[in-house]
Amino acid sequence: MFSTFKFARLVAASAALLAVTAHAELQVWKMTGTVYEELTPQGDPFVPPSSYYAHGKTVTVNYVVDTAATATDGFFYKSVLAFTVNGIGSRADSNSYIWPDGVGINGINVSPVKARADKVSFLSFNRLYGAKFTNVSDALNDFSTATANGTDVDYRVDFGSAGSVRVKPTSFDKQTIPAHCKSPLYLLIDPRCAPLLPLVH
Repeated sequence: MFSTFKFARLVAASAALLAVTAHAELQVWKMTGTVYEELTPQGDPFVPPSSYYAHGKTVTVNYVVDTAATATDGFFYKSVLAFTVNGIGSRADSNSYIWPDGVGINGINVSPVKARADKVSFLSFNRLYGAKFTNVSDALNDFSTATANGTDVDYRVDFGSAGSVRVKPTSFDKQTIPAHCKSPLYLLIDPRCAPLLPLVH
């Protein structure tokens, strides 16, 4: 039976999804990499609070990106709306952005709006020596190519002031999300829609 609670949740999800997607062009990009270093800010060995981030473990990050976003403050695109790390989703805070100014390092910086159970507080994808791009899509495609080539890319996951882990990206690819994922009903029941779930929570 479709309970009142489930119906209320569906209505709330519908309103939230419509508010987010009304003027957005959403894409999902997935980064996969392997943890190779764990350090405190002082350079000492660091034990992550979650075993998912232990040395040699695979880290998977899905970014929900609005490719229609325009730049602010030059080349800062506040286009990352949400992200999921190793299965735990978060909305991105207002200081999360993609920057492709071509000055030394391009990349993606994101932080969650709310504290996460795994203590992740900041994620940074770094593309060294990247070219200058004037839109989000071209920057993301460049990140994908550089990662596939295995050069000039690195990744960092911070756990507040306790420490961080470094990750070697092995893939950065655009994901295919079924069109019906824009329907709140499918969003809640189809696992393929999972990267978009943080948008309605």
